[in-house]
Parts: sequence; C-alpha cells; structure tokens
Amino acid sequence: MQTTSTPSLPNPAEQALGLLAQGKAEQAAALLRAQLKAHPTHGAAWHAFGCVALANGNAEAAVHCANKALALQPQAHFYITLGQALLVLGHAEQARAALNVAIMEAPRDPRAHQTMAEALEALGRIDDAAQALRNALRLRPLEAERHLALAAFLARHGWVAEAITTSGHALGLEPDNIFTQNQHAMLLERAGRLAGAAPFFEEVASARPTDAAALANYGAALFAQGAYEPARSVLL
Repeated sequence: MQTTSTPSLPNPAEQALGLLAQGKAEQAAALLRAQLKAHPTHGAAWHAFGCVALANGNAEAAVHCANKALALQPQAHFYITLGQALLVLGHAEQARAALNVAIMEAPRDPRAHQTMAEALEALGRIDDAAQALRNALRLRPLEAERHLALAAFLARHGWVAEAITTSGHALGLEPDNIFTQNQHAMLLERAGRLAGAAPFFEEVASARPTDAAALANYGAALFAQGAYEPARSVLL
C-alpha cells in the first residue's frame, strides 16, 4: 500500500523568525515565550528571541539571549547575532571576537564577513573591513545587497569612483529595484554627475510620489541641470 508523507512543519524558532521577517515581532515574541516556557533549553528558540529583541532595539536582551543559545546549542549564526548586538552596544572588539568564531565555523556565510566588516570599521581597521566586505561579495556575487554594502563603505571612506562602479554592478543585477536605483543615484550626485543621477531619481520619485526625500532629490537634480520649470513642478 502506498503511503503519502506529511510535510514537516517548521519548528517554533523558524516560525518566529519568519514572523519577524514579516514585521510581526509581537507575534514572534509570543510564540517564543510559549516555546521557552515549555522547553527552556531550546537553543534555537533563545537565539530567535535574541533576534526579536535586537529588532525591537533591545541589544542588551539580545546579547543575553544569544549567549544563552550558545551555552545550550552553539551554532555559527548564533555568534553573528551576538556580534550584531555587541556592535549596537558599542562593544566592537567583543563583537569582532564573536564574529571571528562565526567565520571560523562557517567561512562561507557572507553574513559573518559582512558583520565582521562593521566591527572592523568601528575599530578603525578600514583596510581589513574592506577585505571582509569583498569576502562577503565573493561568496554571493549575484546578490545586489553585497555590492551595495561595499559601495556604501567605499563612499564613506572617499573612494567614490569605485563606489559608483560597485553600485553599478548592483544595478545590473537589479535594474528595476527602487532602493538600488536610489543608492546608485545618490553616489552619482555625490560625484557631481547629476545628469547621470537624474533618470534614476526620476524613477524613484515616480515610484514614491509622496516621498518628500525622493521628490527633493529629483527636483534638485533637475534644478542643477537648469531645468527650472520641471524642477519647480516637482518641488512645489
């Protein structure tokens, strides 16, 4: 007799992280409280609770939950969450140490390298931070967010031309993504290339007609090119 298998349901920690990704932090927290009340030694649930705490701006609670998770069930991505929370609290060296463990245990996880870059940048180790971002990008070259993270870093440290090239790669991967278009346009504007920035600002303003910043960017780009009447219609 042929039997059909029932697909397994995600565990509460996975469900909670899914709810968190949807912006439903309160529901995620309620689910995790129930899970931890019934199973207080569930490491993944403690980690998920740490993610919820971090999303809610409670980095101290996130550190506590991540440490609890690591004591119960050490996993590489738990160290990433711990590192993120420590960074929020301003403990860059402790964050670097936690992230170093994450990289040693999961060297192909781009999140570990990208968060390590944040810690190294906070410590003033700019060249090392740039290398960490390039490592993350090398692991996920088809993810636009990796290119954008490197582009933003390069721009912060004065390498605007390289930043534009890098954000251009992100735009090639996601040509219709409004966030990517906006980031690229802002870098072009920073480099004084307003003619190149204007079409992207126009796309962003069209997609976000009530966004004051988007309209201001587009209007300013038009004004800088001498298109005063179109600029006035956008800005007023």
